[in-house]
Amino acid sequence: MQYRMAYKSILFIIAILLLISCEDNMNTYQKDQINDISIAETADGSLKLTIMPILETLYACPGILLKEENDAVMVEFVRCHINSNCRVDVKATTNPDSPGSYNIILSNTEKPIKIKYLSGVIQVWPKTKG
Repeated sequence: MQYRMAYKSILFIIAILLLISCEDNMNTYQKDQINDISIAETADGSLKLTIMPILETLYACPGILLKEENDAVMVEFVRCHINSNCRVDVKATTNPDSPGSYNIILSNTEKPIKIKYLSGVIQVWPKTKG
């Protein structure tokens, strides 16, 4: 009886560890992991955000997370293991003109668009001078 209970406990612990490890497959890119970011207004008035993260063989950018904070739209670039499905608010598409970069189409807004990193926040739209 005790062995059966110990066996069930071990299986429960393994299941929890597997669930926790699945959550670790998604995080966000940080400033030092992004080689280039650009944003431009398109002909239809939307905004095209283009990023080029560092090249990695096991991770990709499936899209972004959006959150409104302090009268601004905060953007976080999702970094996801290639064999995982990570939740995003807006999907990215690969940029055919620039291998390794991604395009993300956003609705134009009167609110500033800022990139949120653990190290801080950078405004990308409207473009700031300097």
